[in-house]
Amino acid sequence: MSSLFDTVIRTFCWSMMVAIFAAMFISCASTDSFDVMSDASESKDVHEASGVSFDEGGTVPIIQMPFAAGHTSQCTQGVNGDTSHHSTSTMYDVDFDTSNTSKQELRAPVSGVVRVHVEDASKNFGYHVCIDLGNGTYVVIGHMSDISVRDGTSVVAGELLGHEGCTGYCSGDHVHIGLHVGDARKMAQFGVSIPVRYMLSDKTAKTKPSAVESASLVCGIKSLGDSVNGHFYISALPSVHAQVINASSTSSTPPPAKNPDPPPSKQPKESSEDVWVNDYGLDGTQETLMVKASRWTNSNLATKDAFVWGMGGCFDQKLTEADRVHAEYDYYQIDFSKLGKSCLGEFTLISSVGTDGKPPNVAMTNWNWWQNAPMCSQGSPFCQLKKNGQPWEEWMLRVVWDPDTGLMPFGNGYTKNAQLP
Repeated sequence: MSSLFDTVIRTFCWSMMVAIFAAMFISCASTDSFDVMSDASESKDVHEASGVSFDEGGTVPIIQMPFAAGHTSQCTQGVNGDTSHHSTSTMYDVDFDTSNTSKQELRAPVSGVVRVHVEDASKNFGYHVCIDLGNGTYVVIGHMSDISVRDGTSVVAGELLGHEGCTGYCSGDHVHIGLHVGDARKMAQFGVSIPVRYMLSDKTAKTKPSAVESASLVCGIKSLGDSVNGHFYISALPSVHAQVINASSTSSTPPPAKNPDPPPSKQPKESSEDVWVNDYGLDGTQETLMVKASRWTNSNLATKDAFVWGMGGCFDQKLTEADRVHAEYDYYQIDFSKLGKSCLGEFTLISSVGTDGKPPNVAMTNWNWWQNAPMCSQGSPFCQLKKNGQPWEEWMLRVVWDPDTGLMPFGNGYTKNAQLP
């Protein structure tokens, strides 16, 4: 009996040892292989554990193509591409083709603080810039041949960054772009690639400009093994050429205000909100953003006209008479219906009377900004916090405009100042 008991015990022990070794073997075999675009010592997947929110208002963020408006480029490698987009730092990124014989200008697809990386021209992203968005994420633009912006400076969407090339891990000239979570001061292989939408039009499919998720872009090179050739996409990125309002900007008299457009035959709906969207034309489309005039820091300016100053997407950072809005019914009314294409609007209002009594000038030395921090800090979906290089935070308004679906808030009013770099 004792012998039988000993045999059972030994059999049980051997079975347990075999099971333990089998489990260890399976665990080792399922470990992800090291990718050339990753760094085993520092790059780690913080997609779920970082505590950073990757969306704003429940939607995937929108960025532009890194080319001037109208430029067409083929998407040669997309999300989870077999060539090099299968690591933590590249899986949601895309590649746009560029010429091997001429240098194409690359422009900032978003506004933010630039971090320049020229540490290594032979591997990974090569020469690249990371544009810090101030919320724990940044946009990487990789494989550049030269960089024309300085590290730590601020850029607005559309501003020149440098030229495309083939530095780093590449077999031909192209530009690598994507949204990452991580520290923009580190090279992009140490970040985590996350989903993003691109504002562009599909030339191949003949579609109008719209926000397209990175995973939905048609990318590839059929001759190199992909099932289809990538589509050609057209950039909707606005140009950036700041200009003085007009010749009277140096005078002490503000430019005359144009006569306001007559109100519609029916009074539009009313609201007690500080900022809201309105069907001002009464045509069934929410096309007008209503911004409460009394929110000016200086109450004496509440009835003065203002200029819309935009930093990308729907606006071009110019100050012209076309950008002037009037304080009617205690609201500044910003009409998006005149924009014939979808766009992302990041903007604020500037009083038509500067701090010195003169019109605002392009040097930004006498601008009266619309200070909406109290309203934004309460969680308004129209707000976005940006670092402005000053001891106080700068809240801007952020919306998405689509001629078919109307105007929608696209901000993040709960962003905390502590999140800024």
